[in-house]
Amino acid sequence: MNKKFLTTLLCGGVIISSTGSFVSCSDDYDDDIKNLQTQIDAQKASLAEVEALLKSGVVIKDVQTAADGISLVMSNGSSYKLKNGADGADGKDGVNGTDGKDAAVWTIGENGYWLLNGEQTEYKAIGTDGKDGVDGKDGVNGTDGKDGVDGKDGVNGTDGKDGADGKDGADGKDGVDGTDGKDGADGKDGVDGTNGKDGVDGKYYVPNTETGCFDIYRNNEKLESTTISWKASGMSAVLNGNELTLFGIDGAPAEGVVLNIGVELNSIAFIPEVMSSEVAYPTTSEQVYHIESFYEEGYYLTTASNQILKPLSYDKSSKFALRYRLNPSNANTDAIADWSFINRSVTTRAIAGDAQNLLNKVEDSEVINGGELTLTATLNNSKLSLGAKDDIVALQAWVGTTPVTSDYIHVSSKGVTVDILNSKTNKEYYNREINGYLAGNAYTAKGAESDAFIKQFVDLTADANLYLMYLEPIDLNEYVKVRFMDNATEVPATKFDGINFKFYLPENYNANDNQKTNQQWFVALDENGVLSATQGTASIGRTPVVRVDAFIADNYGVERLVASSYIKIEVTEKPVDPAKDKTDNPINLNTQSFIYQNLAAAYLPVNVMDYTKVNSELYKVENLTAETFWNHYGNGNGEFSIEVKKNNASYIPSTTKQGQSASIEDKGIQVVVDLNSTNTTTSRIAINVNNEIETTHATPVEYMVVITIPSNNKKLNGDFVITQVFTVAEECVDFTYNSDYYVAAGNRVEVKGDDSGANGTWVMSTDIAEHFVLENQKDIFTYAMNRSNVTSISFAIDAAYSNVAVQSGNIITLKNALTEAYKDVKVNYTVTLANNTTCKYSYYVRFINPFVDGAHKGISVDDNIGDNIAYVDEALLVKDTYNNVIYSWENNALTLSSRAIETYHLSAPDVTYAIKDDAAYKEFLTNHKADELTVSEDADGRIVVNYHNGGTSLVKDLNLTIVATVTFTGISSVDCEIPFTIKQIK
Repeated sequence: MNKKFLTTLLCGGVIISSTGSFVSCSDDYDDDIKNLQTQIDAQKASLAEVEALLKSGVVIKDVQTAADGISLVMSNGSSYKLKNGADGADGKDGVNGTDGKDAAVWTIGENGYWLLNGEQTEYKAIGTDGKDGVDGKDGVNGTDGKDGVDGKDGVNGTDGKDGADGKDGADGKDGVDGTDGKDGADGKDGVDGTNGKDGVDGKYYVPNTETGCFDIYRNNEKLESTTISWKASGMSAVLNGNELTLFGIDGAPAEGVVLNIGVELNSIAFIPEVMSSEVAYPTTSEQVYHIESFYEEGYYLTTASNQILKPLSYDKSSKFALRYRLNPSNANTDAIADWSFINRSVTTRAIAGDAQNLLNKVEDSEVINGGELTLTATLNNSKLSLGAKDDIVALQAWVGTTPVTSDYIHVSSKGVTVDILNSKTNKEYYNREINGYLAGNAYTAKGAESDAFIKQFVDLTADANLYLMYLEPIDLNEYVKVRFMDNATEVPATKFDGINFKFYLPENYNANDNQKTNQQWFVALDENGVLSATQGTASIGRTPVVRVDAFIADNYGVERLVASSYIKIEVTEKPVDPAKDKTDNPINLNTQSFIYQNLAAAYLPVNVMDYTKVNSELYKVENLTAETFWNHYGNGNGEFSIEVKKNNASYIPSTTKQGQSASIEDKGIQVVVDLNSTNTTTSRIAINVNNEIETTHATPVEYMVVITIPSNNKKLNGDFVITQVFTVAEECVDFTYNSDYYVAAGNRVEVKGDDSGANGTWVMSTDIAEHFVLENQKDIFTYAMNRSNVTSISFAIDAAYSNVAVQSGNIITLKNALTEAYKDVKVNYTVTLANNTTCKYSYYVRFINPFVDGAHKGISVDDNIGDNIAYVDEALLVKDTYNNVIYSWENNALTLSSRAIETYHLSAPDVTYAIKDDAAYKEFLTNHKADELTVSEDADGRIVVNYHNGGTSLVKDLNLTIVATVTFTGISSVDCEIPFTIKQIK
């Protein structure tokens, strides 16, 4: 190839300017370039000057013909002209050529064709196959053009693209030129849409600078030469990627010159995010979704069923981003003629197997930053292979007529379904889809659905979806949105674009009255989707329906019907927010408090709403009367509910009543509701309580009675909620103790026993009745029953004291004789109330030992050698707690006193003696090994203490203690401590 490259360097060398001078590399380089650019701006540019600008980083963006030469459009915004010799004197190809007039400028257009002087030729510059024909076959029915909404597009069906909308010519009555839609059927631009003439067999034309003609290439390989010349008689310029080839330019050799206008792109690498779980290729982490199908109304499954076929071949996907790394990072991407995707099956290895029909680059979506390219793409799901597990895609960049291809990645997509929702409430409208098909009349019959047909989906009793205030029109566009669902998962609608809604007002939707009043008469719908009431206040309460169809443009920009629903409207007097229910109308009755012990079996009023309060607080709140109130409340049958809560938990569960009048009576609460439906009857609400209501001993119980009258339509009116709160406190107060026996500080009754034993003997027992005061000469067991709401009273020894005392009826008796000064017994008593709850109390009974050790006179012996004897029983003395002698030595014998016999009915006690084992006695045992000390009964039955001296004289008195234990059977055991002294002999 005979061409010359200008490669003069700015740094490390010199360039020759148009005047023959030298320009060197120095710190003043920027100034040199500035001066050079000034010179070029002022006059025509030489090749050397242009190349110097290119070396400085300025890039040629475009090449154009000019009146006097060729104009170079630079990246800095400037334009420079190149001219040939006068009259073509120095260019054999330009003999007698006129500047500009005979110039040929070849550039590559955005559609990939060669442009000659800005005009498109028929020669492809890049080897990408034509995009799939946009369903040109849909133009088959374009002959019915009179019905075609877009039928006029069929006029240009000859170029394939317009044939895409030919289908609308099939049955749209709006198509003025629809009669030409049939041309879309066989548009010569792509009968099958597969390889339209925009790239038959992937061939493209590459200029040959040696022959001056185009060569035909495919897959970067030359197929043949042609005689198609690209040279002009004058100047010629070919901008091909990073190369600008010039002929007949002043200063250029006859064989032409090639300028390098930027850094060439060498490779593209996908920036992997994750590895595919299906095949061994990287993929994007962003999930791709596609819409599975659309509705082709006008095509029926069967004429009888009038069901509409749901085609599956709908190429519409979410947009997703792919990221690539460019090498080198500073490559001149302005030289890229086209970015496109090629695809193949994993099992296909041949280059010929690549197709260009799976991914689409979203127009002008490429973003390049620091050598990283981000492209936005869509996917044609109809081109996915079976199972979509082996589809791989590469990005191909055409640097002029040279392809650069990236590595392959795996792509897949998940199908979503579409339905229409209220954009304010996120609730579905009445969907027209049945079993995968869109039920309805033909697409041409918009608004012509019959009354019976509409009621298959929207019954007269069905809830309204929207509310139209009779004085304020609404824009239905503000109340619709589409929802995309991947099974049970919602896909964000922002992933799809091209969504459009169309609204239609069916002709008939009749009420069930005698006149079969058509609800559609009362509203009007304009072409922009604005709905308004037309009959003033007569429109209020009417419920017309509007049909809404959702269209979404496919990947080629063609709108397809994807969902259709009915919207039921209710005309109202006041504005209604469809996203919010009306707030409830609370009626809070005054809180009441009760003491349970003051309640009785007969009901006591808690609160009463008489007819005046019902009228003022219920009916007139919404400006209603007793008759009109039930037109808006009670769900059409006078319904209301009653619920009672105890401490905010269910006490009497919610009970629904019907007919305006009813009552409940349970667990001590009675609620009577009489809300009559005529203006001549009396209404009232009464809440009562009796002694069957539950209480607790600890704290008052809060009760809440809630009467709810539901609104027939929560969007128009809130429920009425009547609430009554009252409390019931149970005052569990101890019965009054007998102050003669009761010690408040210890919460106890003190007992010394009584003579209730056999034959009047003294026993340690007590009668519970004595512990409490008498009322009218009646004991507690009698008068307790007369207290309000008391049904029983019972006493019991606390379980922890069951080993101390025993209870028999109302008598409590110690189990064993007292050995201490006293013994306490805890007694519990329970009062059961009329509501089966209980009050629990407790107190103590203290059994006091009636007998005590008296003030004893001591006994002693001398420290003589041998036995020394003293009589212990003579010193014994037992008294009662009142200091009366009970048992002592009298008349040479231990004797019970008259008080012991007459008052306590005592028998002679058992007496035992022992030396007190204290520190003094332990010391005696330690220090007196030869001495003996004993206490025993002698032959006369006397108790004697004997000190036997072992022969050593004491130098001090020894003080010991003898303990005499006196036990009165079943009553008391008293330890009498008798001082005992062993005296030294002085």
